[in-house]
Amino acid sequence: MQDLFGIGTPLAALPGMVAEVASLVIIWHATRRGGAGRGPALFATIATAGLLLRMYPSVGFRTDPFLLLLSSLGLLATTWAPSMGQAMALGLCAGLATALKPSGGLYLGPALLAALPARAPVAAGRYILLTSIACLAGALLPFAGTDTSPTGYLAYLAALKPKGMHGKELMENSLMALLMSAPALLIPPAERRARGAMTAGLCLCLPVACVLGALDGAGVWHLLPFIPYTALLVGIAATAQAGWSPRTLGQAMVVLLIMADGARHAAREASESAAWAPQAERLHQAVVDFLSHHPDAAVAIAPRAGQLNREVAWLVGQGKPLILTRGSWIDLGKPEAIQLFIDRYLSRCDGLSWLGMGNPPFFPGRETPPAVSAAFMALYHRQSWGEGLEVWSCVPTPDEPPT
Repeated sequence: MQDLFGIGTPLAALPGMVAEVASLVIIWHATRRGGAGRGPALFATIATAGLLLRMYPSVGFRTDPFLLLLSSLGLLATTWAPSMGQAMALGLCAGLATALKPSGGLYLGPALLAALPARAPVAAGRYILLTSIACLAGALLPFAGTDTSPTGYLAYLAALKPKGMHGKELMENSLMALLMSAPALLIPPAERRARGAMTAGLCLCLPVACVLGALDGAGVWHLLPFIPYTALLVGIAATAQAGWSPRTLGQAMVVLLIMADGARHAAREASESAAWAPQAERLHQAVVDFLSHHPDAAVAIAPRAGQLNREVAWLVGQGKPLILTRGSWIDLGKPEAIQLFIDRYLSRCDGLSWLGMGNPPFFPGRETPPAVSAAFMALYHRQSWGEGLEVWSCVPTPDEPPT
């Protein structure tokens, strides 16, 4: 997609944008089937759009829009009559979500619990069995026809070591979780009992997502796939209101404030992207020029240069051998892994050209251990190539033949 439409353009994230729009349509339909009137369902969908803009204003490349789509489909499945098809659909959505993100099954928890209480004990056991089988099939489906094995993927996940939790993000996530679960207090008691399982699932899963969203590199968008359940609760609460009352007006004002805040975030993100676009284009052209002059160059991208990674990640598609994204090389965590990285890439001149922007590729900082930075700076030297692009290369010593 990036190679087709150009680097840095919103069209590179078109699949995620389509997933977001499709999710809104499914949420409206699921809210209607879940018992909300036409007007309240539209009201709830608009509120959902406001939350979406507030929590995920960036046109990014994360899996969250697709997790939102899967949780929306899961909510829609809860409105079906209890059947084998319902159990299989919920399990498949949960499995695919887990394949997209290890914690992805968490976002289907409220839907899975909502479909369980309507069944007799024997039927409930059959439902659990079918959803488990479908979940396993969905989780394994992405590995079909690839060289990656589930055991290898699990071994990689087991080796990951998060750098830490951030209190500011945890507070923001907690406030957003309270906002998303608050509509459960506004629905009538009878509806509250009927939605008790889904609400319980929401209250159980949201705190876990809040913690995961506070880890290094995460954020409030980890709560994004829970939006469909909030939309249903808002639709049910709005349907129960008889005309315009101070309470209804207050709810509408909260939704409008969320939408306004979301629009502000989206406008700021668009402004920043527009301001960055000329520099991104110049950087892109500098990389193209470098590759045209060095067609056989082995190129590596530095972990710290997040924007640079985004602009030239298409090097993978150009057959270049090494792309290191931020965190993927150090999150393995153990000192032996750091030394292994140094021994493999930074102990001898292997002909790699490291691309940097602003700072050296392994500039000392929180993400880069001092040993890695020192090893890099001792071996590589900088040369400029176009505006904003630095190419770091090394020269073999006389007793060290080039590889």
